[in-house]
Amino acid sequence: MIATDVTEEYVERNMRLSTFHCKEGNYVVRTGLDMLVEQLGENFCRTHYSFLVNLEHTKSMTQKEIKLNNGESVPISRNRLYEAKHAFTRLWCKDE
Repeated sequence: MIATDVTEEYVERNMRLSTFHCKEGNYVVRTGLDMLVEQLGENFCRTHYSFLVNLEHTKSMTQKEIKLNNGESVPISRNRLYEAKHAFTRLWCKDE
């Protein structure tokens, strides 16, 4: 179960653990990213085998990474580039 009072910026998978990197701190769970992406909703995008990003906390995107508002960068794999571009554009252009 995902806590609703926590602001997830991104999730990183390492071995069998998923770490939620949040403004409030880091939280570790034993859940795969495939299950998490369904629970977290449409604002999250899988950018890499090991990363999910909350697109509401992003400020820019290149072909290799997404820059977060907190200054951190999350990688984008070549296999996930199209999906990441589409999700980033959908979120940031929906009001236009």
